[in-house]
Formats: sequence, C-alpha cells, structure tokens
Amino acid sequence: MPLATAEFVKTIKRHWFFIGLALVFAGVLLDGTLNLARTGILLKNHHGPSVLIVVIFLFSGLIIEIDQIRAGIRDVRATLAAWC
Repeated sequence: MPLATAEFVKTIKRHWFFIGLALVFAGVLLDGTLNLARTGILLKNHHGPSVLIVVIFLFSGLIIEIDQIRAGIRDVRATLAAWC
C-alpha cells in the first residue's frame, strides 16, 4: 500500500465517528425527498434515542471482560466516591 493511501486510511480510522456524523448531516440536508428527515422524526417520536442508549450500554457491557468488572468492584473507595 502506498504511503499516501496508508496515511489516508489511518486518518479515516482515527476520525471515523466525525466523518460518519458529517455524512449523515450532509445526507439529510441534500435529501430532496425528505425521507431521511422523516425517518429521523419517526425514530425520535417512537423512543429511538432511548432505545439507542440502551443498546449502546448493552453492547458496552457485553464487551467488558470479567476481570475488569471484578477490579471495579474491588475498588470500593472509587465506587463509593462515585456514588457520593
């Protein structure tokens, strides 16, 4: 892979979230049929953001290793400080 291509791929990997947001934003603005905007409004009106938050937390919990959970539980001081 040429150096320029490798740097381009590296930049894409580093900024994938921002690039995705920009593409969705541009897609909604450039959509003359308003289908994307209507879809977003439909999801918003039917608890789409709440469902997405639950899904994100679920998948985050599924990828945490058991050792990380045990270490967090053992760190009682940090846990109590987070609650207070």
